[in-house]
Amino acid sequence: IWVIGFSGPINVTNQPGTAEQYPAWSPDGRYIIYVSNLGLDDDIYMVDEGRLNAPVLLTNDNQEADAFPLWHQ
Repeated sequence: IWVIGFSGPINVTNQPGTAEQYPAWSPDGRYIIYVSNLGLDDDIYMVDEGRLNAPVLLTNDNQEADAFPLWHQ
């Protein structure tokens, strides 16, 4: 998943060989949640918009595919 910054495009997920999809920005614009098949199934991850920290796994329910993450205010 790529974002466009002042210095150009940034790959904020950067996990070769995985499918990353359904990104959603946080209401304050600081984070992106998305679905990735990095583990055994599709799980939801969160990363900061500048890729300053490693992605954080938010779901890990093995065998259950997660999709279409949404933020709530």
